[in-house]
Amino acid sequence: MHLFLWGEYLDMSFDFDDFEVRGRFYDIEEKTEVLRELMGTLYKEEQDDLHEAWAIAYIHHDCALDGTVLNHEELRPVCSRKVAQTPRAMNGVQLVRNHHELLSQLLGQKSFASKGEALVLDVQALVDLNEAIMLNLPRKKPGQWRKEMPLHRTYFHTFMEPEEIQQGLEAVCRATTEEEFQSQHPVNQAALFHHAFMQVFPFAEGTGTIGRHLMNSFLVRGGYDPCVIHASDRQAYYEALLHGPEGLRALILDSLEAQLEAQIKYVKGLIREREKQNQRPNNYRGLAV
Repeated sequence: MHLFLWGEYLDMSFDFDDFEVRGRFYDIEEKTEVLRELMGTLYKEEQDDLHEAWAIAYIHHDCALDGTVLNHEELRPVCSRKVAQTPRAMNGVQLVRNHHELLSQLLGQKSFASKGEALVLDVQALVDLNEAIMLNLPRKKPGQWRKEMPLHRTYFHTFMEPEEIQQGLEAVCRATTEEEFQSQHPVNQAALFHHAFMQVFPFAEGTGTIGRHLMNSFLVRGGYDPCVIHASDRQAYYEALLHGPEGLRALILDSLEAQLEAQIKYVKGLIREREKQNQRPNNYRGLAV
């Protein structure tokens, strides 16, 4: 689908997935299933620990992509069930709370994967997400369109003019309902939507977070885990937004593959360690190896 926006056509489909891309889709699907089976062998406490560590990593890297560096004192009180809650006034904690709530909503969409329900978007839903990520943050104006073209900014791709934002968002949301878009692979949908949304760049703050949240919504509904784009890939991420959805798709695939391999390796290590402990004499169990 080609959308005519701000004098250019915005492509909301990939014409063809070559053999290499399709092979990567298959590899990631296989690794996702391997991880799912391995996680099923862990105790609930071990699963909860891994989910908390992953949530901390997700929020840390997502914020870092927009230039906000959060420390463990800000992240762990919100994400960990084992750490006492920190006073609300602590710098960064409210932002983490907002991110964590958004992440919980994202993971809650996993139930839609088995039902095959498409993600339905409209402009009001995007405004609601911006209000959620800016909730109770000082000196913020949630839910308001960007009113200028910023001179000093984190992203360096071309933004839509402020007066065209409403029209642009309506067009992007409408495109996601078309058969051509909905027939795309979930990774393609994630890359295409995120690239188009970021070209509109509707909000002065929170646009990147919302865009990646919705990018991951397409992945989760397609049966994948959310993609964590590492802070060290920040430059590659900016360049992908500048050059086109193909580069963004490659970055999503790279990120998914890296996180799956790391998670599989870690869980296998946990299982091996448990087996070692079970093989030791009773009077040695619980001691460090």
